Amino acid sequence: PYGGIVPWPDSVSRLARDAGAYVILHGGRLVAYLDKGRRNLTTFAPAEEVYADIGRALGEIGQRHRRVVLRTVDTEPAPDSRLAAVLREWGFAPDPKGLAYRR
Repeated sequence: PYGGIVPWPDSVSRLARDAGAYVILHGGRLVAYLDKGRRNLTTFAPAEEVYADIGRALGEIGQRHRRVVLRTVDTEPAPDSRLAAVLREWGFAPDPKGLAYRR
C-alpha cells in the first residue's frame, strides 16, 4: 500500500511503487526501502536494534534473487554505511560496486 494508500515518509531518495521494489517493515512500521534494481537502500531512521532485521530481510531477498549488489545505503556507499557490518553478517561481501550477496 505504500505510495498508494499509505504515503511515503519524507526521504532524500526517490521512492516509487515499482514492481520488484521492496519495503521492509518492523512491527508494522516502514524501516527500509530497496529499489527495484536492488542497488539502493533507503532507511527511515531505524533504531540500531532493527539493523539485524533489515540485514536478515536483505539476506532473504538475496537468496530469492541470487544477485543483489547494494551500491548505496541512504545515499552513502554501502561498504561505508552504518549497516555494513550487519550486512556482512547476513551474507554480503565487498564487491567493486558495493556490497554483494554471496550465499
